[in-house]
Amino acid sequence: MVNLNKKFFTTGDIARIFGVSRISAYKWVVSGKIKSFKIPGGRYKITKKDLVDFIKKSGLDARVTGAIQQEDIKILIVDDQKLIIQTVRDYMEKTHPSWHISSASDGFEAGRMVSRINPDIVILDLFLPGINGFNLCKNIKNDPHTKDIKIIVITGYPTDENIGKAKDSGADAVLPKPFEMEELEKLILKSLP
Repeated sequence: MVNLNKKFFTTGDIARIFGVSRISAYKWVVSGKIKSFKIPGGRYKITKKDLVDFIKKSGLDARVTGAIQQEDIKILIVDDQKLIIQTVRDYMEKTHPSWHISSASDGFEAGRMVSRINPDIVILDLFLPGINGFNLCKNIKNDPHTKDIKIIVITGYPTDENIGKAKDSGADAVLPKPFEMEELEKLILKSLP
């Protein structure tokens, strides 16, 4: 078993992660398919970022990517329905115990929390009390300090107009309610830096 929270990986680690021979992993590294650097003694090391880049380019399962980079991920769930917040929180905390999950039930509270915790991902309902999700999305994406936050919109009103407006406001993905937790999890893992 490979510790996926390491900063650097060896060709042996790569072989175990992908279930291939060490020779195959070595060939991937030497050919440049996986970016690496050589240390004294001629061994290759691969950074976590380069490994994640390879996984994404190769189209492998997003769960592998998430397992490698899941430490210290901060997620903010913004919805005025407490049941949705609790359901998403319970699922994510169970499947990804190292993630930090916060929540807000209106746009004003969400704006304050984005500034305070600087989440990696915001799961955002569109129709909120206070500032609506469209405006909150624009505010996050127009602020140089928060523009890189990934926003996954969830909505019970997935009309073409709302989806288009959400994407124009800066949403990285839109998921109609009701949704399966696995669908949301895949979008989160795909959105991770």
